[in-house]
Amino acid sequence: LDGLLTRIHSEMADTSHTDPRTCCWGHEVFGAMLEEQAQCGCGHTDKPHCYSTFLHFVPAKTVVYQPGHGSLAARLHPHLGVDTRPCPECNSPLRQQKVLRKKPQVLGLVVIWETDTTKKEHLQSLVAGIDMELNIDSVYSRGSDQGNPQYELAGVICFYRDHYLAYFHVA
Repeated sequence: LDGLLTRIHSEMADTSHTDPRTCCWGHEVFGAMLEEQAQCGCGHTDKPHCYSTFLHFVPAKTVVYQPGHGSLAARLHPHLGVDTRPCPECNSPLRQQKVLRKKPQVLGLVVIWETDTTKKEHLQSLVAGIDMELNIDSVYSRGSDQGNPQYELAGVICFYRDHYLAYFHVA
């Protein structure tokens, strides 16, 4: 899907637009604008870094239902909303906050499996861990009011052994 959206962008991008968020259909629908900035207790602050993305990649173990670990949004936050790396000044953990500057119309999550084969029980746990609704404010901090933060599950696209399967429902 990421390759398809990138190809749509390269074919349809209006070169007169300098703003990547509005230059093509892919960015208008799937494009999220994120800003990352890290700060440390020692006073070190990274320069803010802005980028756009079509899809949000998460490890399968994040999505799999685990009793007592809260909603899907709460489980996604540590993997999408923040990042930790060593501070270049003092080597302490440097917390990198991600702020959602532009909310996409369609939120695309890509679940990454650690292996090519998975057990039926793991798939069932993954499906049990997907909530029908997701509040984006519980995943990312938001820089400004961008309307309703709720997303409703509309479909799932699966890729397994060189085949895509798509399941969607319409209200």
